[in-house]
Amino acid sequence: MRLHKQKCLQNRFKNTEIEIVHISTKGDKILDKPLAMIGGKGVFISELENALLSGEADMAVHSTRINCIDYLSVREYRQNKQLDKALSNINNYNYIVLTSMNGAEIFIKKLRALKVDVRKLCNVKFAVIGSGTAGILEKYGIFADIIPKVYTSVDLGNLLAQTVNKSEKVLILRAENGSKELTEILSRNNIIYDDVKTYDIQSESKSEGGIITSDYITFASSSGVNAFFESGYTVAESTKIVCIGEITAKALHQYNIADCKIAKTKDVVGILNTIISDVKKESDF
Repeated sequence: MRLHKQKCLQNRFKNTEIEIVHISTKGDKILDKPLAMIGGKGVFISELENALLSGEADMAVHSTRINCIDYLSVREYRQNKQLDKALSNINNYNYIVLTSMNGAEIFIKKLRALKVDVRKLCNVKFAVIGSGTAGILEKYGIFADIIPKVYTSVDLGNLLAQTVNKSEKVLILRAENGSKELTEILSRNNIIYDDVKTYDIQSESKSEGGIITSDYITFASSSGVNAFFESGYTVAESTKIVCIGEITAKALHQYNIADCKIAKTKDVVGILNTIISDVKKESDF
């Protein structure tokens, strides 16, 4: 990012020598306290202002600061007899359903551990939620056959209901608290399936929580929403909330948060585009 800025300035001021001076602000250094306790948003600009006034710098640009709150972890079910049996008899299934990147990684890992010959997958079709999950499979030479346009369990379930024959069998590999809507749709359409839980999402936060005062906060799953609030966190009124889809927004509603922005495409790129679009809109006023 720094080199990109330097190149842009150099192209604009061709006869001027450009030197980048890196300045760490108080806000960049203190990461374990809410902004309100250390001086508000001004803690990100006071050092920059001093550098401009003293002549140390002629121009100041503050980059976006991104903080990650690591309060979730993936706990793989290592002693999983149901999964071992399903993968050892993979020929019994016509479709494999993967609803997350974590599930896809565990699937590949377990295939290798059990030494299942990938040639057994030649007649198996894959149905996944999201481009990220499809991307994990592609790394191993497996290309998803079914991806719903809207990345939700409901849309995947409806697409499977339209595609799978009554005589075919589906293997679902997903998290412990996966959406019930997926299996409810399959059951209503008399589709045979095995729903195997391969991992669980657990809260690992040792923090006592706090108030998030950043300009934006993003949520990429309903489990992330639940763990966030169960860990004692709250969101300041000035902070804008961006979520990956309707299911995540619904989880926020349970905590009396109705004002949130939903990404148009249900992936990380969609979240980023939503934030960028909102920032541009704000700058027009």
